[in-house]
Amino acid sequence: MMTPPLRISPPLALRLHDALRGLTVAEGVECWLERPWSSERRFAANTTRTGVFAWHDLPGIPPVVPVGSTATTPWRLVVSDSARRFLKFERTLSLPRPAGLLSAPVGAFGAVEGSLPLYAGPDADPTPQHGCVRARLIVATSGEPARWGPPRGS
Repeated sequence: MMTPPLRISPPLALRLHDALRGLTVAEGVECWLERPWSSERRFAANTTRTGVFAWHDLPGIPPVVPVGSTATTPWRLVVSDSARRFLKFERTLSLPRPAGLLSAPVGAFGAVEGSLPLYAGPDADPTPQHGCVRARLIVATSGEPARWGPPRGS
């Protein structure tokens, strides 16, 4: 019986950029992976000199996998900025994944090749591109104030 060809499972890598300015962001931003169903601690990314966040030797992710293997494990990527310049976001990933930087789809708003966008938060430094809109949003059917997030009951 022939052994299937193997490939080295590369580390997960991630680059972030300010969607408004188009600049790479690494300083002051924290990225970690966690298993959605587990109480295991967070697995923080290492930041490279070029501003890329990378993870190596994640538990349950083998260093070598058979070519064509579709076995994956769900993980939650969390990106947070303690200075509140950018909004926190979470994204579910299936690991291991093919080599390359995790990035936004081509043509996505604010996309920079090989990068995920960060959107301005409440403490972002204003730029000429910033604007301010003040409004009171209400739910048309109930007259209640609109809220951020998914509809109630979902």
